[in-house]
Amino acid sequence: MSDDPPERIQAWLSTITDHAVKDLDLQLLFDLLQVEDDPFAWTEVARTVIGQIERRILAGDFETAQKLTFAIVRDAGGDGRASLQPAADAVMEALIGGAFVRNLVVYLRKAGETADIEPVSRLFHTVGTRIVPRLTDALVSEDNTRAIRRLRELLFGFGAAGRESVERLKLSPNPAVRRTAIDLLRMFGGEEALVELTTMLEDADPQVQREAVRAIIHTGSPEAFAVLQRALTSGGASSSILQELLGMRDDRVVPLLCSVLTRDVPRGPAIETHAQIIEALGGLGDHADSAQALRTVLHRGQWWAPFRTAALRKLAAAALRRIGTPATLAILAEAAKTGSRSVRAVARAHTRVAPPRQRQHV
Repeated sequence: MSDDPPERIQAWLSTITDHAVKDLDLQLLFDLLQVEDDPFAWTEVARTVIGQIERRILAGDFETAQKLTFAIVRDAGGDGRASLQPAADAVMEALIGGAFVRNLVVYLRKAGETADIEPVSRLFHTVGTRIVPRLTDALVSEDNTRAIRRLRELLFGFGAAGRESVERLKLSPNPAVRRTAIDLLRMFGGEEALVELTTMLEDADPQVQREAVRAIIHTGSPEAFAVLQRALTSGGASSSILQELLGMRDDRVVPLLCSVLTRDVPRGPAIETHAQIIEALGGLGDHADSAQALRTVLHRGQWWAPFRTAALRKLAAAALRRIGTPATLAILAEAAKTGSRSVRAVARAHTRVAPPRQRQHV
């Protein structure tokens, strides 16, 4: 030893530090997985690797965890060794059925807001779509806001496979789980998500219905508004849907309600929906679409349904008067002069009454 210079001694000592020994252990596992051909012996090594993966996740070392996972996955796919594929599949099932996802959720809870989840995403995609059901289960049972947000992002990254997992949530007997499904569908977006959201408008739980309405509105597409139009005129849950739309106070709601009024002549349960919409428009303030839709209702009618026609005309005239703008008052004045006899009577009755906004200053 006395003949060795200090730098040589230090270089040798660096090879037996705790960190160096751990790296050697890790490299040994990689080598054994690569050279071992016997399925039983390979499985024993792979089970040791599972423990390493779980510990690396807790430590936040996702790069090493991803490399270890890939060493198993490569023999579970079609490009791996055929003799090891059944064993590799069994080991992968043991991996995702163990503490893999649980340890990940623990990490996501503790990680700061600025933590990068891209390494986590790479690890999950190395495992493949078989992890999606477990990821979905973790999301449903989680109550930490930060972890929930990141689990959603991870599930969203699986695209079609993630969307398919939402179908299972949508059928859950638990309303809270169904509401989670709505949030995920809103994230996925697209025509497929809209179809799924449409089916949830008839959900037995009112809160699920409300969340579905909000998700469809936020979609913002013409197809989404067409869905709500049909729902409002088809009966069933139309009343609860309407109440949710009115409670949103969203500028996009008024044109939607107006299109329902002007699209068809109401029949059956749709009559009550039209009446509620007319009254609601009167309280939503000035809007060009509202004025024109109420004008249409005021002048529209069928001689074979005189009572329905009269009731809706009175509501429309009252709503125009309640809005009380120069445009809506002009519509009433015009109807009082040029409308049919029954329209003139309704319009004159409401033009003689001072609008609420004026009466407050009398």
